[in-house]
Amino acid sequence: MALTKTQFNLLTDLRLAAREQLKNQSLTGKELSTIGRSFSGLIGELSACEALGLQWCPSDGYDARGGEIRYQIKTRRRSVPQKAIKKGRTGKFGGDEYDFALLVELDYEFETKGIYKLPRDEVTRLQNKEGAGKGIHVAAFKKAAGDPIYPMNESSHKLERVKRQ
Repeated sequence: MALTKTQFNLLTDLRLAAREQLKNQSLTGKELSTIGRSFSGLIGELSACEALGLQWCPSDGYDARGGEIRYQIKTRRRSVPQKAIKKGRTGKFGGDEYDFALLVELDYEFETKGIYKLPRDEVTRLQNKEGAGKGIHVAAFKKAAGDPIYPMNESSHKLERVKRQ
């Protein structure tokens, strides 16, 4: 199940509003990093659902479902165009209500650049390594996840074609 029409329209409107804030940041004197956080999380959740065909159903412990599989989603946005996110942390993944964690990387203009996936036990291991109350370093999450599940890179496309034959 993918996004409903209303949810898709919400995603589109949020991206437009966020881009408008990008243009206006020089007028407001506020960095978008402060303003943008309010947009990034929701845009990331809806973007992941759109890209992966998940049902968006935010609740305590998870943000989306794909059949019986529950996903908790965290989002990071590139604060500089053309630069990959290497620094910073995710928010803390909490509880045991989810099966997989998704890290959504948005580009400077709030478009999805990559989605990375880890099982809950790996997320727990990484968070325990970081210490109580801390999220996972973005670089550590991406390293543990390997290639993004969206968009698929060329080697992933080749592997997918081989599996279908």
